[in-house]
Amino acid sequence: MNQTFIHYLVSAVLVAAILVTLALVFRPMIRFLRNEENGTRLLLRMIPEKVRKDVPAIADFLDTGSITQNEKVQKINEVCQELSVVALLVIDWNGKVQHISKAAQEEFGYEQDEVLGKNIKMLMPDEIAQHHDEYLRNYRTTGVSKLLDRPRRLKAMRKDGTIFPIEILVREFKKSATESSFLGYVRNVQVEIDYERSIQVNEAVSDMSHIPVFVIDPKGTITGVNRAGLKTFAYPTLAELMGKNIKTVMPPRIAVNHDKYLDTYLRTRKKNVVDSSRKVPGLRKTGEEFQVEITVREVLNERGDIQCFIGYAKDLYAEMLFAQSVMANEGVISISPTPVVSISVQGTVLIFSAAAEQAWGYSSEEVVGNNIKMLMTDEDAVEHDGYLARYAKTGEKHVIDSTRKLTAKRKNGTSFLIEANIKELRKGDNASFIGYLKDLTQVYEAQYQSKLHKLIFATSPVPIIVIDEVGTVLAV
Repeated sequence: MNQTFIHYLVSAVLVAAILVTLALVFRPMIRFLRNEENGTRLLLRMIPEKVRKDVPAIADFLDTGSITQNEKVQKINEVCQELSVVALLVIDWNGKVQHISKAAQEEFGYEQDEVLGKNIKMLMPDEIAQHHDEYLRNYRTTGVSKLLDRPRRLKAMRKDGTIFPIEILVREFKKSATESSFLGYVRNVQVEIDYERSIQVNEAVSDMSHIPVFVIDPKGTITGVNRAGLKTFAYPTLAELMGKNIKTVMPPRIAVNHDKYLDTYLRTRKKNVVDSSRKVPGLRKTGEEFQVEITVREVLNERGDIQCFIGYAKDLYAEMLFAQSVMANEGVISISPTPVVSISVQGTVLIFSAAAEQAWGYSSEEVVGNNIKMLMTDEDAVEHDGYLARYAKTGEKHVIDSTRKLTAKRKNGTSFLIEANIKELRKGDNASFIGYLKDLTQVYEAQYQSKLHKLIFATSPVPIIVIDEVGTVLAV
C-alpha cells in the first residue's frame, strides 16, 4: 500500500509540474495575443468610418473579434497598406511588382496598372538596376543578404526620369520553402539630406570663421565650439569644453547670474540678450579676463520650441590690437616714397599707396577693389590669374620673395618699367600679397643722361670743363 501511495504522489507532483510549466509558457503568449488583438482593433478604429463601412471584413472583425477567412485578412491588409503614408512595394523572386500602394504611386508618378507585373528595376536608375537581378539570384542561391531587415539609403527614379534619394527597408515573407515575397518600405529622404548638408555647410562656415562661435542647449550646456572659439578662449582641445556649462567661459561674477537669466528667458521669452549685441567680459582657460562683444541667436524646431542658442563672441582686445597695427602699417605705407600695392589671393587690390597714385596716375578709389591687372600691360595681364592659381595650388614661388623688372601701364596708357619686390603675408588660413614697386623711369633717365655726357666728352673736338656754381671742377 505504501508503494502505491508513493506512486500516486509522484504522479501527482509530475502532473502539477507540467501544468505549472504550461501556464508559465502559455500565459505570456495569451497576453501577447490579447494585446495584439487590442492593437489591431485600435488601428482599425482609426480608419475613417466611411472606409470601414466599405470593407465588410473590418466591420466583422470589430463586431466578432475574430476573422476566420484568409481573404478577409488579406482585404484588411490591403486597406491598411493603401491608407499608409509610407510608400509600400511588394515583389516576387523574379523582381516583378505584385503590389504598389497609393503613396508609392504618388511618389514615383506611376498608375498601378503601369507597374504591376513589371520588374522593380523600372523604379531604379541604371547603375542600380543593372545589378538587381543578380542580387536576387545570389540571395536565392546562398540565402545570405546584406539588404534585408536593415534600412539602406539608395537612389530611385520617377516616371519622369528624375532621380531622388530614398531610404528603403526590405522584409521577406515566406509563402513556402521555395516561394517568398519581399515587402519594401520606401521613404523619400531628400529633405533630410538637404538638412544634413546645410548643417555640414553651416558647421564648415562656422569652423572657418575668425569669430568665436558657441552653441548651447536650453540648459546652457555647450554642444559646439569652432576653432576660433577654442583659440580665443585658450582651450587646446574641443573635449575640454564640450558638455560643460557656458558659464565656464565667464568670470564668476557674471556666471553666478547666468542660470537665472536663462530660466527667465525660457519662461517669458522676453528678449533682453537674444537677437542683440552687448559687451561683456570673457574668461580664458588661463584665468585672464578680456572684453568680448556677444551676439546671441535662438534656433527653433518645427514646433516653435527652442532647440539651441548660437553665440558669436568677438574678441574686442584682439580687434583693437589689429586696428592699431593696421593704422601703423597704413601710416608707414602712406609716407613711403616707393609705390606699395597689396592684393588678395584672387588679385583684388586692397591697398594703393600715395606713391603708387603718382606713379600710375590713378586715385586709390579708382583702383582698390579692382583687379591688379588694370595696372599691367595686356600681355602680362592675360597671364596673371594663372600665376596666382598655380601658386595657390603648388606653393612654388617664382616671383614671391624675389626682385623682378616688369613693365607697367599708367592710366593714360603709357608703359613704364618697374622693379617689383613681392612678399606674401599670411595669418592663419588667410593670405595676401604686398608689392614694393619702384618706378625705374627716373633711374633709367639718369643712366641715359650719364651715358650721353660721357659720350659727348669722349667725342668732343674741343676741350670741355664742367664746374658747379662755386667753381668746383666736376668734369674735364
